[in-house]
Amino acid sequence: MSQAQIEHFYTRVQSEPALMQELMSNFTTPEEFTARVVAKGKDMGYDFTYAEAEAWIEQQRNVDDSGELSDMQLEAVSGGKTARQAIRSGANEIGMGHNGPVDTGVKYAGAKINEFFSGW
Repeated sequence: MSQAQIEHFYTRVQSEPALMQELMSNFTTPEEFTARVVAKGKDMGYDFTYAEAEAWIEQQRNVDDSGELSDMQLEAVSGGKTARQAIRSGANEIGMGHNGPVDTGVKYAGAKINEFFSGW
């Protein structure tokens, strides 16, 4: 399975508000969203199938339901940093700190992802 590819793509989507907006706009079914994610991933050089993306989404939903951290979440917090702190640290390095465009985009993207996956 291309889980690493999917996770890398997911991380990239979370850090690019325009990409998040593109994926989240104008779809009506989870299947349509998954197909869009796979197509965009392939366009950007990622290698995962529809079935792999669907399985990964289901796995994330199961992790959320269990209250446990996923491998990706554990990796993000290793060393004491949350994913948001790691992104914020990078944003500070390029002059876009707390409540700047990057931080605002990350908050927006995170809210949209949580909103989308909570309905599944």
